Amino acid sequence: MSENDVVVIGGGLSGLSCARALVQDGFNVTVLEAQDRWGGRIRTERLPCGNHVELGATWVGPGQDAVLSVMEEFKIPTIPTYDSGKNIQRIGGVSSTYSGTIPPLSVAALLDLHFALGKIDKLAAEIKNPAEPWSWAKAEYYDSMTAETLLSKEVNWTANGKAALDIYCRLVFAADPCEFSALYMLTYIAQAGGAMKLADIKGGAQESLVGGGTDSIPRALADWLSSQPKCSLHLNSIVASIADSEQGTVVSCTDGRSFSGRVAVIAIPPTVRVLKQKIIMFWNSDASCDLSRIQLVPRIRISPDLPATMDQFFQRFPAGSVLKTVMIYEKALWKTDGFSGQLVSDDASEPIQWAVDHSTPDDQFCALIGFINGRRALKWRDLQKEDRKRAICEQYCRFFGINELLHPKDYLECDWATQPFSRGCYVGLMAPGTLTGLGKACLRQSVNNLYFAATEYAERWGGYMDGAIRSGQATAKN
Repeated sequence: MSENDVVVIGGGLSGLSCARALVQDGFNVTVLEAQDRWGGRIRTERLPCGNHVELGATWVGPGQDAVLSVMEEFKIPTIPTYDSGKNIQRIGGVSSTYSGTIPPLSVAALLDLHFALGKIDKLAAEIKNPAEPWSWAKAEYYDSMTAETLLSKEVNWTANGKAALDIYCRLVFAADPCEFSALYMLTYIAQAGGAMKLADIKGGAQESLVGGGTDSIPRALADWLSSQPKCSLHLNSIVASIADSEQGTVVSCTDGRSFSGRVAVIAIPPTVRVLKQKIIMFWNSDASCDLSRIQLVPRIRISPDLPATMDQFFQRFPAGSVLKTVMIYEKALWKTDGFSGQLVSDDASEPIQWAVDHSTPDDQFCALIGFINGRRALKWRDLQKEDRKRAICEQYCRFFGINELLHPKDYLECDWATQPFSRGCYVGLMAPGTLTGLGKACLRQSVNNLYFAATEYAERWGGYMDGAIRSGQATAKN
């Protein structure tokens, strides 16, 4: 059995950042990662042509000082997200082009949207301590309703204004606004400093790509850790159980290896953290079970059991649902026709709700990233991959009016809900009552010798790579 001061479970940015901070403070640390790569919800796909595409976390932006600091230290550059030309949107069955973030709407809808965003920002600004939103005087009220209720009853009056905010919620949270608490939404926005910071490219969270691929960040952290005599790293190490006692912790893997430590840091998404193994079944359109797709999802068995309150907390922390797609083309013909590559759609019959250019700056490699989020992902994941590809190509062709977009060079996708070590993306969501009922007792709290880290626990920029790094560093200090 390998002995350590700390065993870190999870090799995403939270786990690696936590391990680095601990090693810098002189602790002996072992990091166990279940997958064959570092990065967690980062997934950079390297292509035979030498280029890469991002199927997981992709962008960084101003104010995300934690991740930008790490990138600067390891000399990882940023690349501006392409944002020139006409954007195209279809809301309420009407298509139009525009520039910037706010799509063209009727005067009434624009006024409605302006008022709505202003009220959301005003409410979020009232949460003076986003790390403890339950302390806000209005917390109970806004945690008693979904974001849908807030947007429908207190904010929006026009159908198109409401549609625009629904799109915003699906793109930012990968879920429909009826699926999470209004207080959770306001806290998320407060942590970032404003609603549009989460949606904007210029000046927002999507401002820049990571030079060399997003996985350059976890790979740099892992390379640094591997050079330290006080740290050992292990890929392909699926943790089966954690035994916690007064003597410390024993972390056992499915292959029989065990690692002991004074404490253990569980740095994985809340969705995969709790209870026992779980069987996930997929259903065909005729209500029969698709036996070929049954999955046994690994969950970590903790003994003694977590306190009931903590267990309940984890059960109320589901992840969003997103199918991230990348369509690769011979040429960026949308640029030739004056388009930026960005499209926005509320048409439920179309797969893609938001797309953005994913080409290299010299256009030697040309691609579009497209997102299928929220309940729409539930519908489109039931199709075969080729059927999704065809539908997306047809949508791009209709929106941009370019027939050649029907014929891509290649197509890649990742359905994050099917990934056994994330069970969804981008982030864990909180239903009404969770923050005020369980947050104070559970959020960022340790249990005996067990500590927790993930972007969901960050005090700023939760849900982003920046939040993941902040959470890992903060857990190491505790």
